[in-house]
Amino acid sequence: MRASDKATGELRVAYLLNQFPSVSETFILREMAQLERRGVRILPCALVRPDPSAPIHREAEPFLPRVVYRPGAGSPQSVRDWLATCLRWPKGGASGTALALAHSLRRPGCAREMTIGLAAANHFAQALRGQGVQHLHAHFGSLPATVGLLLAEITGLSFSLSLHALDIFTK
Repeated sequence: MRASDKATGELRVAYLLNQFPSVSETFILREMAQLERRGVRILPCALVRPDPSAPIHREAEPFLPRVVYRPGAGSPQSVRDWLATCLRWPKGGASGTALALAHSLRRPGCAREMTIGLAAANHFAQALRGQGVQHLHAHFGSLPATVGLLLAEITGLSFSLSLHALDIFTK
């Protein structure tokens, strides 16, 4: 956290999202905008870039310059991010990697999600360095939750999760 953040008491929260912006998830955008009006700085971290031709809600525009998008899994950037994470957070990097590996071995059907999640968590860990983020929040109990769990393991930040009907009323 920067000294100026401490002086103002500004809370900074990284929002882990499938896609941002997304017209179908305006409810999340409204939540983010309301939190900002209350003095919470939101740093969106999106797993998927939207279609460039998709419409963008007017309230999303202030967030666009600070959205962090993950690179493709298996890209050279992913390897660099993993190495940088292990150097910056030796215990967290090892623990996050071990957590992803252990879960993949217990449930091989989840190995792909854990691999993608670990790559995204490593990338977001690097991108959020120096941003003063104090908390992680994921929307949906799918890949954003996996990324949030691994990112919290790596960085030691607190983590919360919003579950929605899709998460609760499906298998």
